[in-house]
Amino acid sequence: MAAAPSSEPLHEMLSAAIYLEDYLDCIEDMPLRFQKCVTSMREFAGPLQGVLEDLESLEQDLRDSEGDAAAHEKFRQHAEASLIKMKELNDVKLQYLEDAIDLIEDKICLLKTDQKSLDMGKDGEKGDSLKDVMGDRGNKRSRRSARTDFNHGETGSESGVVEKSPAPHPKRAARRRKRKQKIEKEPAEESPGDIPIDPDEPTYCLCEQVSFGDMIGCDNDLCPIEWFHFSCVNLSCKPKGKWYCPRCRGDKPTVMKPKAQFLKELEKYNKEKEERNGKEKS
Repeated sequence: MAAAPSSEPLHEMLSAAIYLEDYLDCIEDMPLRFQKCVTSMREFAGPLQGVLEDLESLEQDLRDSEGDAAAHEKFRQHAEASLIKMKELNDVKLQYLEDAIDLIEDKICLLKTDQKSLDMGKDGEKGDSLKDVMGDRGNKRSRRSARTDFNHGETGSESGVVEKSPAPHPKRAARRRKRKQKIEKEPAEESPGDIPIDPDEPTYCLCEQVSFGDMIGCDNDLCPIEWFHFSCVNLSCKPKGKWYCPRCRGDKPTVMKPKAQFLKELEKYNKEKEERNGKEKS
């Protein structure tokens, strides 16, 4: 009886198809999105220059009216309002820059993951087929059309935007696991029960579960958790500007709590975590 043909060549073909698919997506998608981001940043140059010119004009008026208390007060009020306006414009401009950096990092991470899988020849389970992979290509393209277009007016979470991310990127790792699942219809959202969990895989979020689905990073560099599932923090898409997790935020998600208060709570959190880990080991 003839031996069954090896499935290794098929696995290599699947890995190559996925790598080629994502590479072509980068070539097609990234330049346009990056250009839109840069264009949006340039649009803020005019308003910022206008604020600076207003300040210079006010300064000249102040010099022409030396000793006038009313003129000094007017200058102070206008200067304060102008500085606030400049900060708001620069914050939005910085967000576009962070979006551009996140875009590049996401694409690099995705291609590196595909390259590693291609080298190992293990991307995909034995039950996968080329039909499944090419079908997923169509799904991914439709998902891409719903991503944020760097104007913060559309919904989406791809620009995610966090300054730091676990390795591999949680969202990308979840996407890789999606490809490995043999399903006929894409689920609305993954959950830990749907994913084979590696005991050595790091956990995130308030729920202390592995990465799955869409995740968002806290903008506090000292946040002990860093990454959170959208569903656990009541989000359906990435909010505009900065976002702080429930542990780090102040009165609202866009404002961080006082640093002294946060550091005190962080010390308590780390101590409790060490005690809990010690009990688990014993």
